[in-house]
Amino acid sequence: MSPTLPLSNRHYAFVLMAILCLSGTAQAQISIPNTSFTYTETFNTLPISGTGHTALPAGWAFFETSNVFGGANMIYRAGDASGPYFLVTYDTYSFGATGDSDRAFGSVTSTTQDSMNSTIGACFTNNTGSIITSMTVTYTGETWRVSSQNRQDGLVFQYNQNTTAINGAGTWTAFTALDYFNPGAPTVGGGSLRHSAVVSATISGLNIAPGNTFCFRWLNFNTPPATPNQEDALGVDDFSLSNIVVCTPPVVTAPTVTQPTCVAPSGGAITVNATGISTLEYSVNNGSTWSTNPVFSGLAAGNYHIKVRLQANPACETTYGSNPVVLSPPFTASTTTDTWTGCVSTNWATPGNWADGSVPTAVDNVTIPNVVNAPVIMGGTAAVAKSVLVQASAVFTIQATGSLAINGATGFALENFGILDNSGTIRVGNISTVANIGIVHRGGGTLNNKPNGLIQIDRTGGAEAFYTSGVVNNEATINIGINATVSGNGISVDGGIFNNKPGGSIQIEQTTGYGVFTGGNGGVFNNNATGSIRINRISGIGVINFSTFYNAGTLTIGDIAFSGQDDIENYATFTNASTGIISVDRAFSNGIWHITGTFQNSGKITVGSIANTGTGILSYVPFTNSAGAEIHIDRTPNGIVSTNAFTNAGLIRMGENVPLTGSGIVNTGVAAVLNNNAGGDISIKQTGLDAVQNSTNATFNNNACATITIFDNLSNSGSFTNTGLFTVNTTQTHTNSA
Repeated sequence: MSPTLPLSNRHYAFVLMAILCLSGTAQAQISIPNTSFTYTETFNTLPISGTGHTALPAGWAFFETSNVFGGANMIYRAGDASGPYFLVTYDTYSFGATGDSDRAFGSVTSTTQDSMNSTIGACFTNNTGSIITSMTVTYTGETWRVSSQNRQDGLVFQYNQNTTAINGAGTWTAFTALDYFNPGAPTVGGGSLRHSAVVSATISGLNIAPGNTFCFRWLNFNTPPATPNQEDALGVDDFSLSNIVVCTPPVVTAPTVTQPTCVAPSGGAITVNATGISTLEYSVNNGSTWSTNPVFSGLAAGNYHIKVRLQANPACETTYGSNPVVLSPPFTASTTTDTWTGCVSTNWATPGNWADGSVPTAVDNVTIPNVVNAPVIMGGTAAVAKSVLVQASAVFTIQATGSLAINGATGFALENFGILDNSGTIRVGNISTVANIGIVHRGGGTLNNKPNGLIQIDRTGGAEAFYTSGVVNNEATINIGINATVSGNGISVDGGIFNNKPGGSIQIEQTTGYGVFTGGNGGVFNNNATGSIRINRISGIGVINFSTFYNAGTLTIGDIAFSGQDDIENYATFTNASTGIISVDRAFSNGIWHITGTFQNSGKITVGSIANTGTGILSYVPFTNSAGAEIHIDRTPNGIVSTNAFTNAGLIRMGENVPLTGSGIVNTGVAAVLNNNAGGDISIKQTGLDAVQNSTNATFNNNACATITIFDNLSNSGSFTNTGLFTVNTTQTHTNSA
């Protein structure tokens, strides 16, 4: 059985290098004349000694890759893979004991040095006159040398249904059931068969047309060896191909259809008309379920997709060429006000799709249940409602250029328990006030704001404008409070995942609470690469995180206006990835207040680049500025105030553009340990007080290969250790009371 290694770690991919050498043997094909045909190959005709061999059983071939000229050639050798590892030649092999005609076909490969890889395989031609749908492959996988202790190695099986050679074009499909892996062994060495296993499986679901050539091949898995270059010697023996199954597809003609009526809305029927060579099975739901009875009754209005297959060979299937078969709905007016029925179609603007027989108006509360015809606001449709409720498992779609405006709700404006896909425009409170939350997205639901979509929320009166405990995927634009004030938070993530995907843009303004709030119920906010979040004109905190906040895009707070206490306040896990850019301004207390949890910066953080801000970074718990990361601080009283561990391996710049009125770094408290590690580069210019203030009981380490440059004095009352480069560009008096 294959080891559970991720596919991305498999080293059998063919790496094309500037000096790649590639060679393969010419290849014929083995003919499959009929379904009773069984093919076997023992490889016992391969040579038992010597080098420079080219002859192979008909239909079999190998090809080699190497990054050394001449490392890949059109020859193979015979041997038993014995001897010290440095005397074992990386090559394609006829494996077997010395003098023994019982052979196997394989290779010894190298992952370094010449990086020689060998692929073996065989090709067959379908001459049965029918489509081949399945077959059974059996072989013995063999290990002739173990090159690293206690490490699995093996062969990966692939097939191609339409190609001409084992390195030919077309789609190669991995089939793990036919992989061979040895279990690993504690003893290194070769010279005899170290392990073997019979591997057998049926490949089904094939579609190999008459006359097509298909091929099998085995690639070395190339598990990373404990010692460079030591890959196992692996081979294939006793191959067989059997149990060939072919398909003569059924012939499907026009069905007999009975339409539903108003008396029997689910009284539709479809009789499938088809002929075939044996017992048939029929489906009218695109193959989800099957029946031996061609008559399907009790059908409601909708689109039906007919398929017919052979019962004895389910892969031998025919799809009706004029699908879908449409059962048209009768028009049945409903007295249930503003509940979607989908009686006619999926079109929101069709009166017959609503229980009251009319399209909702601006004074209607709409309920969307889970029905067959899920509602779609088509492109060009301007839909309106007083409120909308999407029930569990229901699907609601707004197409591009379609729109939905919700105003005047006395409760939640838009409440979603199901799946909401928006490619158009959703406007909440654009005309009149919504008494409660603008959008409530519940756990178990999914809200997708797709490319070119727009969600706009204004004039809400609840605890937040947008509340979610489900899954939100934003690939377009969300604007909150752009046109009018919203009460409470802009976005609250209280469980579930909020994904601001690449290209997604979120703009939050005029909230009376926080810009973005992640609650303590396990919610995750992901601002992915090229995603953008911009927060301005709010009186609360820009981003307050009690769960998980991941930023790989752009997060901008206070670049226009801001009256909140902190730009960012963190109580849990906050990560600024390598592509993340955080820019914060105008908070009257702190740019970043790191209270509990972890804060990891691998990207860029800028504080006070535009306007005066409180303390740049106030950190009570460990804060890490990783290698390659950057922190830039201007226009603050103090740049960084840390009372716990602060680790820097990146770049920190303070007062480069505009002075700080206080100190650059204040390292204070018995738990305060600031490590400027190798590669760390700190420069502090233009401070009103000390460049570095290391307080009593605090520890400041400028470690080897780290750099600190200050343009003001150092005030040390604790432990200050320098083993790196410490440059002082000031005539001011330093103080050391430690």
